[in-house]
Amino acid sequence: EGINPVTLRKGLNYYLPIITNEINKKSKDVITDEDIYKVAYVSSGDEYISQMILDAYKHVGSTGVITLEESKSMDTALSFVDGYSYDRGYLSNYMASSDKNTAELVNPYVLIVDKKITNINELVPFLEIAIKDNRPILLICDELEQEVLSALVVNKLRGVVNVVATKAPGYAKKRESILEDIAHITGATFLKSGLCENLTTSNTSLGKAKKIIVSNNETIIITDMKVDNTNYISKLQTKLLDTTSEYDQEQLKQRISKLSGGIAIIKVGAKTELELKEKKLLVEDAICATRAALDGGIVQGGGKVFYEIACMLDSDEYFSFKESKEIIIKALKAPAIQLIENTGLDK
Repeated sequence: EGINPVTLRKGLNYYLPIITNEINKKSKDVITDEDIYKVAYVSSGDEYISQMILDAYKHVGSTGVITLEESKSMDTALSFVDGYSYDRGYLSNYMASSDKNTAELVNPYVLIVDKKITNINELVPFLEIAIKDNRPILLICDELEQEVLSALVVNKLRGVVNVVATKAPGYAKKRESILEDIAHITGATFLKSGLCENLTTSNTSLGKAKKIIVSNNETIIITDMKVDNTNYISKLQTKLLDTTSEYDQEQLKQRISKLSGGIAIIKVGAKTELELKEKKLLVEDAICATRAALDGGIVQGGGKVFYEIACMLDSDEYFSFKESKEIIIKALKAPAIQLIENTGLDK
């Protein structure tokens, strides 16, 4: 309508931090068990599911991992397993299934290498083991050369070997610590950069897991190995006591928390397949809402907070980028206005 789109975009970006800052001011932290339960209940409308989500977060912690599986029975149940998660996803979309946008590896091998893989021949011995045993394999490395990645994708698509590759999480010293933790829980040999010239091709270099779920931004490793974390965690706790750096202390606390928390699995059961799909979506929505509330707090619903911010922006105090401001005000008021119209009241 004659408005310069560049100016319009600048205006939207100008008001975005103002809006998010106001939301943060109005938000309330979710701290108590009752708060967590209420958030889960508002989303799910089910007391049993809400209590289950509360129990899961109490066990794994606010930063812990909760996953969903389909139950073999009609009952929905909660269980806990040893496992680990990190914030890196698959390096190619072709490594994921098209319907879920995730890759699920059942009973996979795990290869951990702290270097950039520049030649597919470096991986061939390990891929041959996976092919021979008819098992998928997760590759965690610093980086993959494009030719190597293409070769892995082609072999996966042809059904030769089910392989998923992710970048190593973290940076520098922190990355090495995380890879050591992953190697510990999977029983893998952490092949550091200096060892890569003499990579062993025996099965002892490969770790194992019960199941690995890889999305575009996260990897969840579920182990069935009876790994004794007690001594490993005790060493980290001793190291924590001897550390004076606040940054190092925080990193060690995070490592201890992730290793001791484990992973919660909610197995969703239902009488029919249609009911199962609906119930899974309901539980997934409740988990996501609870996780978001734990991260950023909660605000009053019904579009009330957005409406209040729109009224604030409508004052003379905010006069920059008039066209952008008008669009934002209209958008922020829309949810509350729509809800009022749905109730049949006069807006």
